[in-house]
Amino acid sequence: MTRALTLLLTSLSLSFTPTVFAYWQAEGFVGLTADLYKDDAQAGQCCDTLANRALIAPRFLWWNDSGWAATFSPYVEYEFQSEEGFINLRETNVTYAGGNIEWLLGYSVIYWGVTEVYQPVNVVNQYDGRIALGYEEKMGQPMLQARWLPDWGDVQMLLLPFHQPRQFRKPNQRRTLTKPVSDDVIYSDGEHHLDSAIRIGFWQDALDVGISAFYGNSREPLLIERSNDWQASYAQILQLGSELQWTQDDILLKWEGTYKSGEGKDYLTLVTGFEYSVYGFSFSQGTLGLIAEYAWDNRDSHAPPTIYNNDVFLGVRWQANDIQDTEFLLSGLFDLEQTSPIYKLTASGRVNEHWKWVAEGYYLSSMSSCEPITYLENDTYLSIGAEYYF
Repeated sequence: MTRALTLLLTSLSLSFTPTVFAYWQAEGFVGLTADLYKDDAQAGQCCDTLANRALIAPRFLWWNDSGWAATFSPYVEYEFQSEEGFINLRETNVTYAGGNIEWLLGYSVIYWGVTEVYQPVNVVNQYDGRIALGYEEKMGQPMLQARWLPDWGDVQMLLLPFHQPRQFRKPNQRRTLTKPVSDDVIYSDGEHHLDSAIRIGFWQDALDVGISAFYGNSREPLLIERSNDWQASYAQILQLGSELQWTQDDILLKWEGTYKSGEGKDYLTLVTGFEYSVYGFSFSQGTLGLIAEYAWDNRDSHAPPTIYNNDVFLGVRWQANDIQDTEFLLSGLFDLEQTSPIYKLTASGRVNEHWKWVAEGYYLSSMSSCEPITYLENDTYLSIGAEYYF
């Protein structure tokens, strides 16, 4: 963090002149969350039925009239019962926009992909396993990004130093492994390898296309069990990705595919499906979205395991389209080879200008011993929170 802040302040001082007007803004939220668990904790874990968390996520913005800008956006979380907390430095960067090229230097979060259940092409940032299940939460990644915005699309070119190992919740918390993951990490080609990535996006009428490539240390660890802990091993990989989204009236057709080498046998990943929207559902201004996707993966046992190897994802999304931005998403992931369905609920809405309520729940039913997340079989939970935005 010290290195990033020094870089940010130095760049700001160099870019400032008395004739340039500068502006700044502070925003973000603070929140309190209650995690309610259906089953008792395993031995050594706290929080049989309840865990409370405090969240702080400020975002400080600075910009001037000459095209320079800076962002500082950490995420801080503390769980009271386990007395565990962490800081995720999501954004600490300086940007410059000149013409149709934008430059970024520092920590940032890049999102690629179009599908709902998960995005295999979304490889730039590391998943943060300390916040929630799923792959939505990301850690900040140090980078140098050049983004070219021609009339026909969007080109992103990235250099990615300082690999970020995946972070896990501690063994005395819920939703975690029963043994700690060691800080002694294995890299097949060295920890300080300079990773690189590129994505080219363009559109043609109703079709959006993305083509990407990544070369460097994998963001997925292969966990090796030892007597007292787990050791994470990261292979050096080449990943080629493609994204397609076709929009026509009430329907979205989606596709994501990747080819990956470096983790055992070369393998392919596919996620494809659709979302159909029903407007004015139930004689109201709301929108009902019906989602169906299929996920397939043919990796072998030498690669990090995945739960998305032959699965169907079904979801129902309801958006009230009201001033409170009320939204619900109820979904299920169904393994076609194992009887291990996973059900998820997410919901949110605004109370007023500053307050927002959020809810997220996972129901883990009949978890098969063959699933890589079988250790979560006692961690069905519902999280309810209140967030204050400023």
